[in-house]
Amino acid sequence: MHFDLSRQDQWSAPREIRGSWSRFATNGSCIQDFNGWYPSLMSRGRRPGHLSLDGYVFYMAGCAGALSQRPYSSRKFTMRARPSW
Repeated sequence: MHFDLSRQDQWSAPREIRGSWSRFATNGSCIQDFNGWYPSLMSRGRRPGHLSLDGYVFYMAGCAGALSQRPYSSRKFTMRARPSW
């Protein structure tokens, strides 16, 4: 069976990428500590907005609040595609 990704009626329901989300944590003086602010996923050799099955997610980590610092971080991701039938 051939899938045409431009046809949304052939898409499976979206699911969370395991390990890509967590609740805010309380960390000392930081009331809302979060690892994953403003995530951007990118795959090498692909145009902006296009992903392959692996690549990198770039994000910021740190405390909520205007004066807090949020270091820029990255991690590798791999997606496994399988038919939903």
